[in-house]
Amino acid sequence: MRINSVHLASFGKFKNYTLNFSDGFNVIFGENEKGKTTIMAFIRMMFYGTSGKSSDTAKNLRKKYMPFDSDLMAGSIDFEHKGVSYTLERVFKTSNAADKLKLINHNTGEINSTSGKTDIGSAFFGLSDSAFEKSVYIGNLSVFSANEDADGELNSKLSNIVTSLDESVSLEEVKARLIKAKELLMSRSGKIGIYDKAQKKLEETERLLMEAERREESILSTQTLISEKQARQEVVSKESARLFELLKNAKKLSLKAALDRYFNSCEVIDKLEEKIMLSNGHPADKTFLNQLKTAHLEAEQLKRELALKEHETEKAAAALELLKGTKDTDILSLKEEKQMLESELEKLRLNIAFLLSKENELGTKSKSTKPKRTAKILLSGLGWLITAVGLGLGFVSSYLFLVSLLGVIILVFGGLLIRKTDSGVSAGTENKESVSAKLDAERTRESELCSKIEALNNAINTVLVESGSRKALIEAKTIEFLDLKESLLSAKENVHKTERELDTRFSHLKNSGQFNDILDAVDIIDETLSRIDAEKVKLSMSYEQTGCSSREEAKSRLAELNTDSELNNMSSSELESAQRKIKEISEEKNRLGAEIAALKQELKNLLSSGDTVSVLRLKVDKMKQNLDKQKAFCDSVDLSVQALEEAFSELRHSFSRILEGKTAEIFSSLTGGAYTSVNVSKNFEIGVTAKDSFGTKEWQYLSLGTAQQAYFALRLALAELINEDNSRLPLLLDDSLSEYDDSRSLVAMEFLKEYSKSSQTILFTCHSGIANMAKSLDLNIKNL
Repeated sequence: MRINSVHLASFGKFKNYTLNFSDGFNVIFGENEKGKTTIMAFIRMMFYGTSGKSSDTAKNLRKKYMPFDSDLMAGSIDFEHKGVSYTLERVFKTSNAADKLKLINHNTGEINSTSGKTDIGSAFFGLSDSAFEKSVYIGNLSVFSANEDADGELNSKLSNIVTSLDESVSLEEVKARLIKAKELLMSRSGKIGIYDKAQKKLEETERLLMEAERREESILSTQTLISEKQARQEVVSKESARLFELLKNAKKLSLKAALDRYFNSCEVIDKLEEKIMLSNGHPADKTFLNQLKTAHLEAEQLKRELALKEHETEKAAAALELLKGTKDTDILSLKEEKQMLESELEKLRLNIAFLLSKENELGTKSKSTKPKRTAKILLSGLGWLITAVGLGLGFVSSYLFLVSLLGVIILVFGGLLIRKTDSGVSAGTENKESVSAKLDAERTRESELCSKIEALNNAINTVLVESGSRKALIEAKTIEFLDLKESLLSAKENVHKTERELDTRFSHLKNSGQFNDILDAVDIIDETLSRIDAEKVKLSMSYEQTGCSSREEAKSRLAELNTDSELNNMSSSELESAQRKIKEISEEKNRLGAEIAALKQELKNLLSSGDTVSVLRLKVDKMKQNLDKQKAFCDSVDLSVQALEEAFSELRHSFSRILEGKTAEIFSSLTGGAYTSVNVSKNFEIGVTAKDSFGTKEWQYLSLGTAQQAYFALRLALAELINEDNSRLPLLLDDSLSEYDDSRSLVAMEFLKEYSKSSQTILFTCHSGIANMAKSLDLNIKNL
């Protein structure tokens, strides 16, 4: 088989990238992060796919190599197999089953489309994914990962070297099938196998058999008990029939007593209804009683409201009279007092003006008397003028006479000045100090008068305001009083109306005169209705006991019973004895009926609760036979597996010599003959023996480079031995020589060049030393 080229349409970092391969040894060189491991993973995933379940990106290759631009992950690979050219196209989705595959056969032109469920890798490589990774797909040369399936598959393929078995016939697979067949019957845990479940089913059926046996005993016991109770029930029924015949007269006596009670209740009810009979011929009922109570309560309520309104009206009238009797403060006396004070204030102010003038005269001596004389004459003229005007205005208002008083004062003052001027300044002997003292006293008096006048003004204003408020309040109280009187009249009318209605309703009682008042009537009607209800209950009970549909029928039945001589001759002791006994018999009969019904139901449940003993015994016998067969089969499987293991052990001894020989041959070539032999365990763990040295060394005790050479030799040997028809599979190496020194690397490269003459080898490396060795060996080198 040979891989010609790979095309990564969209995979990891690659986009529309194609890489071609040739026959023989191919060396692909690229620095780290160039995508060598990505191409290796692409080749493997194209043939085998990969799981997409893990959330760990390192383990989930679908997530790891998701295209950087989120395109659909896809690609193709061209290869040849057994002389036929193929192209495999794959679109990767969420899982192998969801992947879309297309296989093109270029020899025939045939195109097969399928899902990822098809194992393309196994079809062309003849290996499972795990066996492929352990043989021709080499990424790590240190050790093999533990994988029993892959080890078994490789061991089976190696067994073909020494046997004539077909490749599809695997001893390991046969062994696995036998063990699987056994575990279907008898699982390792002893819980989920067919044999395990059948064993539990047998135990359950045996338990049911034991229950059925106990149930069968219970059925027999119950049937016996039912028979006994039915026999007793028959005896009790006969005795009950006899007693019922005897008690026929007792029933008649009971009926007669019920009829007597019936008529007694009717008579009591008639008397009670007559007591509260209405004028319409019907007795008062609860509706009439409630109406009477309601009307009385309404009348009482209206009376209380009327009394309250009368009290409020009287109170309002008294308050109004009290308010009207209150007198206002005498405002006229206040005004007269104010007028007197104002007159005194005017005189005082004239005197102050005079004193001011005199004070000024004393303070200033005038040399010229003529101008003074002229001024004084003018002052006298002004006084006459003001006096005349004041007298004229006095006829308009009495207050304006004060103006004339001012004119008189001016005249007097002017005359005095004239006389003083005429007599000369020498006639005055008063000094300035006495005049100033008088002036201060007058000014003090003026301030007192102003304060008193202002107080009188405030008092007058207060009296005016109080008077207005009182008038408004009197008006409001008067309106309120009138409203109350009107409301009082309306309340009185309502009371009279309600009382009339109450009297009318009370008068409906036919015998209203027998009641003291309405309350007495209410109490008596209420009590009478209660007694009637009680009697009606008795009547109803008696009515049910008699079974009569009318009073006439009841009278007829009672008359008939009164004429029955046999009934009248029956003694009360006989009746009481029969009644006691029939009660006991009836109770026992009912109890027996209930017990028999319960036993029959119990018997029915027992009969329907499961299979019978005979059926269950047949089931148990059949289950035991099947279990014996399954146990015999499992024992046979154990013997067969043991025989296969012994045979395979002998067979492996044969092919392990061939594998160890081929591995030792390659290992010797790689190490320059430093080691003479190699042994390989069933799990492909290596031990080596050094030249001129005693004993085998396990791979853990070798240097890393030597261990890698040993496993490299083992993988090459496996790849060569498992190939079908001597047609080697391509060998894929991902930096498999990275831990080698230069000399080991050169030996390995030379060996691989020779090895690749009959097969294809593809080595990916990031080491320039390996690339240079490839150039020196004239190998095909491609750069990423």
